[in-house]
Amino acid sequence: MLSLVMSIYDPLGFLTTLTIKAKMLLQQVWRSEIGWDDEIPHTIFETWKIWLEYVQKIPNFRLPRCYSWTYTSAEEVQLHLFVDASEEAFGAVGYFRIKKGSDVVIALIMGKAKVAPLKSLMATKE
Repeated sequence: MLSLVMSIYDPLGFLTTLTIKAKMLLQQVWRSEIGWDDEIPHTIFETWKIWLEYVQKIPNFRLPRCYSWTYTSAEEVQLHLFVDASEEAFGAVGYFRIKKGSDVVIALIMGKAKVAPLKSLMATKE
């Protein structure tokens, strides 16, 4: 599992929605404290098989290299950033909103996500 998840090269985070789910699954495996050669718990394995179906679709993923043909002559270019966090993961994504006349184009710039640490970041009172 680990070697497959880490072999996905995605420097701009376009596949982050896919890779973060696998990293969260890996974290579940580590929490279960099974050994390297032990079988994965059935519920995690079933989720893993579903994830593998999505991985097989990666070669079909296409994203234009150009944000927009009107980028350099646009009347207005806005940068929109969205971030979110949960107990399981943190994520951020950036988009351009490019306006020329009545045409508006939205272009994905980059995404980034990380699994939350196993130990809580919240300070506990003693």
